[in-house]
Amino acid sequence: MPRLVNTCVLATIVIFLFITFTALLQSPSAPAPHPGDDSLEGAFDQIPAKNQPPVSVVHDPPVEEQLPHAPPKKEQPKKQEPPKKQEPPKKEEPKKEEPQEPKLVFPEQQKTFDVPAGIVYDKAGPKPEQVVLLAASDGKGHNGGIPNLLENAKQNREEYAKLHGYHFNFINIARYELNGAHPVWAKLPAIVDTFNKFPEAQWVWWLDLDAIIMSPEIDLNSHLLSYSAMHSRLEKGAPIMGSGGHKANLFTAKEYDVSQIDIIVSQDHNGLNAGSFFIRRSVFSKWLMDLWSDPEFINAKWPGQEQDALLKMVINHKSVRDHVGYVNQRVINAYPVGGDNMGWFTGDLVVHFAGCWVERKCAAQFEDFWNRRKTVEQLKKEKEGAKKFRRRK
Repeated sequence: MPRLVNTCVLATIVIFLFITFTALLQSPSAPAPHPGDDSLEGAFDQIPAKNQPPVSVVHDPPVEEQLPHAPPKKEQPKKQEPPKKQEPPKKEEPKKEEPQEPKLVFPEQQKTFDVPAGIVYDKAGPKPEQVVLLAASDGKGHNGGIPNLLENAKQNREEYAKLHGYHFNFINIARYELNGAHPVWAKLPAIVDTFNKFPEAQWVWWLDLDAIIMSPEIDLNSHLLSYSAMHSRLEKGAPIMGSGGHKANLFTAKEYDVSQIDIIVSQDHNGLNAGSFFIRRSVFSKWLMDLWSDPEFINAKWPGQEQDALLKMVINHKSVRDHVGYVNQRVINAYPVGGDNMGWFTGDLVVHFAGCWVERKCAAQFEDFWNRRKTVEQLKKEKEGAKKFRRRK
């Protein structure tokens, strides 16, 4: 009897387990195994139930297989684009400062000329050997395009000086170190050197190259340098023109002390013109030549250069003005064109071609007047003819 009971209990347990296991397999909520999912590792002989929904498969990212002992793949170098040309960094330009003009000096001008103590000036004018006609050039410059200007000018002055017994002095201004100054400033050391070369000289006549002595029969004493000639020639109470023709509101003396006149000049419509002027050896002119070459004047770069410097001293300083005598332009500095006070007339001493380059007429005008001038040879022939005529009478 007990044996039968044990058998029944055992059969009941087996049936229960079978039913429970079958129910578990048929349950839709049972999770499906994931391929490669090690959570189900160790299950054996599991058969999927029929009518089971398709298994959802999730793939891991593909892994590149490498062969054993295969050399690692070389990475292909990327093609590099040619480097772009890099512009060099711009340097900051330093601020441009206004160039400082060098102070200009004339080494030759540091020496001066002597003035004999108690120098005496003859009222009748200087002796011929006490007069020097001065010309200076370096042979450069356009000279207004006048052919053979230097040769013709030297010939013209030499003939005139020889006729009257004056000295003629030509200076090559290349000897002077001007340190960038305009060549016209070379006339100052040239004058000083002339006084030193001719220690007996009392008067120097500066005459620009672009001028012609037209009437060589005129002697300087009767024309200008005697006291009586000065009294008649010097302009009295005439307005003094400023630079550029501006009114200076000044006038020449109404009466001159001619014994104190050391510079004789003329003026045109632009003011004082230093293309033809006379300067006397004196204590005043020695001082003036030193002052006139002041580097500050040279650095000023005035349009008229050295003649503007002289004009400013005349206008601003009575002590200078008292020693300067103005004459009508035609007396020493006539122009080829102009009115009664400016333009050359037959019988005038000099014609000066100042400003002819403006209209490019220098060569034509010079040739015209060169052919019209009275030469020393012609003058001699006229004198011989006059003598013969008097003898016949």
